[in-house]
Amino acid sequence: MHYMTIISELVDAKKSSRVTRIVVEDRKLPMATRQTQMKTTQVRVVIQGLDPLDEEYLNNKSAFSLPSKHSCEAMLQAYFSLGHPHVPILDPVEFVRSYLSGSFSLFLMQAILANAALYAPMPLLEACGFGERCEAIETYFSRASLLYQFGCERNQLRSLQGSIVLGMTAVTGSFDRDFRYWIHNAVRLAVKMGLHKRIRDITLLLGGAQNMRMIHAEDNEVLTIPTPESLGDDIPACYAHLIPPLTQQQREYFIEYCRLARIATKCLSILKSHPRETLDLIQSELHLWRSSLPESLQPVHRWSHVRSDSIWHMVLMTSSYRYESMLCRILRKESEGRDLELQKKSAQAVRAAIYELDAIIGQAMAYDMLSMLPMSCISIGPTVLALHLEIVLSPSESETVKSRSRIYIHQAIVFLQQCRDLPFMKIALDLVDWALTKQNLLSIDKLNAPPPPEPFVDLDKEASGTGGENQAMANVSVFDVIERLDEFLELGAMDDTMISDLWQNIS
Repeated sequence: MHYMTIISELVDAKKSSRVTRIVVEDRKLPMATRQTQMKTTQVRVVIQGLDPLDEEYLNNKSAFSLPSKHSCEAMLQAYFSLGHPHVPILDPVEFVRSYLSGSFSLFLMQAILANAALYAPMPLLEACGFGERCEAIETYFSRASLLYQFGCERNQLRSLQGSIVLGMTAVTGSFDRDFRYWIHNAVRLAVKMGLHKRIRDITLLLGGAQNMRMIHAEDNEVLTIPTPESLGDDIPACYAHLIPPLTQQQREYFIEYCRLARIATKCLSILKSHPRETLDLIQSELHLWRSSLPESLQPVHRWSHVRSDSIWHMVLMTSSYRYESMLCRILRKESEGRDLELQKKSAQAVRAAIYELDAIIGQAMAYDMLSMLPMSCISIGPTVLALHLEIVLSPSESETVKSRSRIYIHQAIVFLQQCRDLPFMKIALDLVDWALTKQNLLSIDKLNAPPPPEPFVDLDKEASGTGGENQAMANVSVFDVIERLDEFLELGAMDDTMISDLWQNIS
């Protein structure tokens, strides 16, 4: 269900291989060159049992360093504004109180800074000493990972919270312990602490439906949906400068996200046992859920006034259509060679969900919303591109459908390029470019190449009527132009009636 899996299946002819190793060039950022320029605060920590050599190593890696007080508080504001409402896994008042008193968890703080760097404006990251967003994200992510690896966090709850935050930061490729490790670590800790029932929904939100299998629970188990009141109390005035209070819309958003997780889990659990019934179940359940959203989460029609509180409907729709496309894709693969009718209907359902995601991607770019969206929404770009690539390479799809996917592949590449300051997007771009080249499709460089220069036209020859080529072009009919354009775009032959109608409109 991950875009890397989809692409690897397309380029790997060995169907029996479960894992395809794809090596992408790792362009590591020169973090060391900026370390001396960073305006940081060295935190005095006392960790019982920490070896002096380990402490010296962590000091050299700046694992105990934080931004200046002003910058650190601004980073916390960024996290509590956009990261925390998506996955509210800690008590913000308790955390800020511990921060101001100096008794906070350094591991959790570095994890929060890594996530906050996804949303923080570049001037703030520059004030922290970073020249690129990727550098800030990977620096804080690495510090948190080192602190955990060296046993600097002994509190299980803080370990669980930090693991979830790192799991939703979506750093991959350059680290041994990337976001997938932290998702699995969060599940392990939750089971150990007896909190696995509460973390099931969050696991689905972060890692996809397949990762739900890491938690063994009865399918008929009834779990309590959170209420708006259970998501935190009002923020005391003394902390209001750091913690924007959760709005009613944000509270309802998380509750609806939990409902969506239950629906996806239910559909996945019966997909293989009752495949013919599952397609209708998937579509009907998700349609009912979308139509029952509270008024505060209905689409915003005045996009000219987009604010951060306008994103939550988009995030929910993105996740719902992502689940629908992936569940129907699993059903399509399961029915291949067994049930042609179900295979065809499932393929149509996948395409329908993908086109909805295409519209959301275009909308997010048109209204410059990318900096406000959480990673669960941003990460849809590589997945949509991989699904369109799958359509283009499918022998069973028509040329009309493939042509539409080629257009949307270009849109998805533009989306990835606009988000390339995020670590996993750089890797996605390299991987997509590799896959396009390997399949003899246009590479990203060719897609972005400037158009060829206009040919020189001799106006004197054109006016005198002696230009043989110009005279020949004058005799070309609109039918010839359409036919040549049709061949260039690989759209397939147009219907004669369509050409006649077009000719009538031109006339």
